[in-house]
Amino acid sequence: MSFWRKGHVMRERVLLVDDDVMLLRSLGRSLDEDFDFELAESGAIALEKIEAVGPFKVVVSDLKMPRMNGIELVKRIKEKYPRVVCMILTGNQDEDSISLAQNVAKADRLLHKPIPRAELVQAIQEAIQQFDTSLVSNA
Repeated sequence: MSFWRKGHVMRERVLLVDDDVMLLRSLGRSLDEDFDFELAESGAIALEKIEAVGPFKVVVSDLKMPRMNGIELVKRIKEKYPRVVCMILTGNQDEDSISLAQNVAKADRLLHKPIPRAELVQAIQEAIQQFDTSLVSNA
């Protein structure tokens, strides 16, 4: 489902999650032309937003956040909303982070910081296609 925003253009809904408020706002500003998004400053706020103003086709979450990290957030989202495409954004490129993201959280994709805007937009567009394809194949 797409929603109206900015000049009555239909755009896909994306949830961005990061405890770094400045980075979160910067990501939001850079994606504002392409997607209808919500920002969440923690995993708990992200879960609240999913319940209150969802659905979202895509969630992009930071890996390392206090209280609820990106692994736990994605795990909870996937348990309740298995079709939502979840991507984890991380500055860590170690084997443990990759393994946790893929095997424990069942994240659909791991993205590395810093990520160029064009690469992030492409990753989100591919995730939206993945979500739409899952709806068609499960219909």
